[in-house]
Amino acid sequence: MELPPHMSRDFRDGPAAPLWQEALRYWREQLAGAPPMLTLPADRPRSANVRDRSDSETVVLPPALGSALRSLGHGEGATLFMALLSAYAVLLGRYSGQTDVVLGSPFAGNMLPVRVSLSGSPSFKALLRRVRDRVVETQAHQELPFEQLIEELRPRGPHQQHPVFQILFELDSARPEEPKLSDSQVPPTSSRPERGRFDLSLRVEEGEDHALRCHCSYAADLFEVGTIRHLLQQYRMLLEQITAAPEQPIETHSLVHPEATTVLPDPTAPLVAASRPLVFQAVTARWIQTPNAPAVVQDDRSWTYEQLMTAVRNVARALEAGGVGRGHFVVVTGEPSFGLIASMLGILLAGAVMVPLDPILPEARRKVMFEQVAPRGCILVDQPALTGVSALATLKVDPLSGRVLAPEVVSPIGNAEMDPPGQNDPAYVFFTSGTTGVPKGVLGVHHALAHFLAWEAETLGVGAEDRVALFSSISFDVILRDTFLPLTTGATLVLPPANLGPDRSLDWLAKADITILHVTPSRARLWAETGEQGITAPSLRWVCFSGEALTDAVVRRWRSLTSPRCRLVNLYGPTEATMVKCFHLLPENDGLVPGVQPIGRPMWETQILVLGERDRLCGIGEVGEVAVRTPHLTLGYLNAQHEQAERFGPNPFRSDPVDRIYRTGDLGRYGADGTLRWLGRRDDQLKINGFRLEPDEVTATLARHPAVRACAVIGYQHDSRTALAAFVVRESEVESRELRAYLGERLLAVMVPGSFTFVPHLPLTNTGKIDRQALLALRQGDDETVEALPSGPVEEALARIWCEVLGLEHLGRHEDVFTRGAQSLVIMRVIARIRARFGIALTPRAIFEASTVAELADALGHALADRVAALETADEPA
Repeated sequence: MELPPHMSRDFRDGPAAPLWQEALRYWREQLAGAPPMLTLPADRPRSANVRDRSDSETVVLPPALGSALRSLGHGEGATLFMALLSAYAVLLGRYSGQTDVVLGSPFAGNMLPVRVSLSGSPSFKALLRRVRDRVVETQAHQELPFEQLIEELRPRGPHQQHPVFQILFELDSARPEEPKLSDSQVPPTSSRPERGRFDLSLRVEEGEDHALRCHCSYAADLFEVGTIRHLLQQYRMLLEQITAAPEQPIETHSLVHPEATTVLPDPTAPLVAASRPLVFQAVTARWIQTPNAPAVVQDDRSWTYEQLMTAVRNVARALEAGGVGRGHFVVVTGEPSFGLIASMLGILLAGAVMVPLDPILPEARRKVMFEQVAPRGCILVDQPALTGVSALATLKVDPLSGRVLAPEVVSPIGNAEMDPPGQNDPAYVFFTSGTTGVPKGVLGVHHALAHFLAWEAETLGVGAEDRVALFSSISFDVILRDTFLPLTTGATLVLPPANLGPDRSLDWLAKADITILHVTPSRARLWAETGEQGITAPSLRWVCFSGEALTDAVVRRWRSLTSPRCRLVNLYGPTEATMVKCFHLLPENDGLVPGVQPIGRPMWETQILVLGERDRLCGIGEVGEVAVRTPHLTLGYLNAQHEQAERFGPNPFRSDPVDRIYRTGDLGRYGADGTLRWLGRRDDQLKINGFRLEPDEVTATLARHPAVRACAVIGYQHDSRTALAAFVVRESEVESRELRAYLGERLLAVMVPGSFTFVPHLPLTNTGKIDRQALLALRQGDDETVEALPSGPVEEALARIWCEVLGLEHLGRHEDVFTRGAQSLVIMRVIARIRARFGIALTPRAIFEASTVAELADALGHALADRVAALETADEPA
């Protein structure tokens, strides 16, 4: 095909130079700040050869709709092309979640971008006028060839994508536009663009009868045919609504076409909650049925259901004697042990509210939590007294027997009968990260916990022969799942040995005959990377992944570690919605979705809604906020009224005050088969190693340091993992080591940024917000100086370990490893290698406190010296 004359010469020189300069100035202004790509949620991940396969689907729109669109356009001084393009931009905005959409269209043989702003909640008529003006401007500056435009602008974006725009729109009309427009206003389409170069290409043909035939070509490596068929049906539905009500705001129009109602949830349908035995009732029933069956196992010790219930009742009676009763908060802390399990159940039996806290929590953070719950009781399982705790009753419980060792009772109330909780009574409190710098307490309810446990027990077929591993931290709500799932079903809860490293975890799973495992994808990946080659876990029946996005790479790796009978499942659910609310049974490897796996379908008595603006139910493929609708939500937040009102609320589709939803802040979309996909967050919330955190909480805490004038903490991807980076404007001299220690005293270790970069000011965007991309471009290892080399065999060995794990060529003896990319999962790998090299089992806190090679060598030297001294003492004659 011969190019039009203006595309075969360079405008930059000669008489046409002023015209070229004016066109270039226009396009620079029009594309300034434009998104580098339209983030359509594809069915498959993008790769370098994404356009090797293309396919197409067609839908025919009736003549009456074509005539209505033409009339609508003429009423606004616009063409049919402009009306169709405007509606297509609305549809693409719904799919991408973007309000700034750039499409391509052929103009007089030259392919040019059309940028459409969907912001400000315009009506369709208002949007059509915007698009009309933009198309007219584009035609007035169409002389600049697209190739030269790209050469001058050098737009950023993945190299395998079409630059500036990845979506094409064109109209073939058999009739001239009415009213008559100048040639510059009518986009000729005689020169066909190469549609296979684009992710999506929509070509609309208008016949003599006004019928519109919409042909959608698509990259078959990105999209399933079902997705495209739904998209075309939604385009038709959107056009019908637009012509019927063009004055309505564009976000009010629905994309839920009739065919989609068979796979999407109906939010108007009632959800009825069945009554189920509560946790302590179910455990009691198992005790009555099989008192001598093993309930808890750790190392070479085993405790029966009879022994467990004896300890549970003793704890409950001691709490009652100390003035603790129904609805009172009781803190419990300790390492995983039989005594800890008995204490947790004893709190529930007493009708109190369990508040589990990890012993390693920084004192400042623990104090904030205590202030929120004002505990009436405190149970210490092999732990020293907690400072700052004012509780009516403090119990000390033996970890091995579960016996109450030292009840310090202030106001005993005798031996009155215990008042067990009811279905709607609060059961527990767990804390999540808060944007204000204060952790939020989430108050769980008994019937919701019972609902989840009953669902998982039936879904997994849990029975007396099962052995369930406990790997969860006591501070996270998933410990309820790992602890109570086996004990409410007559199975055995198996506690791993203390200081079990990631390099030995797979081996332990096999030797302990574990049949059911819950694990975060990060931990699963770490075990697979650090475990001995050839180790498998053949006894596993179920591996349940949860806590963060799960990739097909992790699934494939674990298929090789388990037997063919083992089933793998992806679970989804925020703490506020009571554990898991959605699950996806993972198919065999050849059926896996490349990349991040779906989160699937909802459990019993639950709906997962995807909501758009103004609580509009999203259609297939449309991006929106994931909301959980179920009668089994938690009771909400303690002392966080604003967030309570923002996240928890009535179902907008029914006028029933009891019918509530929880807005997760997660983005998602439904696939053509009704499977839910997780797409990230609406806000800045992150998940690191399965722990949910708000960077704003870290920022707020860091900002309180007297030497910090201003700061920002941002999440970023490092070696396919999420990490935190801090950027600090100093008020006075301070080093990153001091700031890291300051945060470590107040936050969990996973919340402490791995790098600190000192900047003269925080850069801002045009809208006045912090420019995150500009900051990340400045990220560096702080205090970068020429470092002294490691000294001595211990330091040299430690430096080699760090370099191997972090992929470094060298590491100075005084360099802070957190400035070189260390983070919590990396630390676990280093701990495993140190154990293998030196025979010393360190804790993550030890690494955190000794973050240089020199400091770690010193700490390791003390540990080795203590071991030698102990051996020498043991060898001395009596």
